Amino acid sequence: MTLLEKIDYLMDLKKINLRSLAKQAGIPYTTLCNLKYKGTQNLRLNTLKQICDYFNVTMDSMAREEIDMPVFIRNSEHLKLSPEEKDIVLSYRAADELTKELVKRAMNIDTSEINEKRA
Repeated sequence: MTLLEKIDYLMDLKKINLRSLAKQAGIPYTTLCNLKYKGTQNLRLNTLKQICDYFNVTMDSMAREEIDMPVFIRNSEHLKLSPEEKDIVLSYRAADELTKELVKRAMNIDTSEINEKRA
C-alpha cells in the first residue's frame, strides 16, 4: 500500500476530504493537492509528520510500502511503555507472520488458547 493509498484510506475512515484534512491538520491545501496529484517526490518530512500526527499513526507505517495498513498510536493511561518497548511493539507489528511466530515462541507465549477463543 503506497503512502497516498494510506492517506486516502485514513481520510475515508474519518469521512473527510482533502480540504478538510488541510484545514484540520494545518497543512496548506495546495501542498496536499500537489502531494495527491503530483506524487510524493517533493514531500517534506514535516508535512508527513503533520499528516501522521493528525491521523495518530506512525510515520514508519505510513512511509514503508511493505506495511499494508497504517499503525495507529495507542495512547493508554493505564499502560506506559518505555521508548525501547515502543520500538519493540512497532517492529513486531511490521514483521511478517513467520517472524511474529518466532517471537512468540522465544517469549513462551501460548497462542493456542487465544486462537481457540476466536474460532
